[in-house]
Parts: sequence; C-alpha cells; structure tokens
Amino acid sequence: MGLLSSPQNSLAAMAVGDQCVFKIRRASNHQFSWTFHNVRGNTEPMAQSETYTNKQSCEHSIDQLKRFAANAGLDDLS
Repeated sequence: MGLLSSPQNSLAAMAVGDQCVFKIRRASNHQFSWTFHNVRGNTEPMAQSETYTNKQSCEHSIDQLKRFAANAGLDDLS
C-alpha cells in the first residue's frame, strides 16, 4: 500500500503538493491557533490545534507536525 492510500499516514499524505493548507487564525483574545484543510474537498478542518499565546509558537507547532507526521505510527484503540 502506497503512502497516499495508507490510513496511518493520511495526514502526512494529504500535505503533499498544494492539496492541503494550514490556516493560522488570531482569536479575539489575541491567541493563535491553526487548522488543517483539504483545499480540494470538504471545507471542514481535518485537524486543529490548541491555542498559543504567540504566533511563533503556533508556527513552530505546524513545523513540528510537518516534520514528524510522515513517520507517525498508528495506535488503534478500537
């Protein structure tokens, strides 16, 4: 099974090319969060973050996700 069809790597696979985008938002309380969207499909977020007190921390969490998601395992607790 290739990377694009592997359920374990679906988030990492969707980040390939321009099919997905991280969107950073600033809330009314001046904190930041991100959402991850498939721009060619459903407009609902595929993933979302916690809130961060500054934009740099929010951007850092995106960088960490991009760095580690491709090698993430799957812990199926069903």
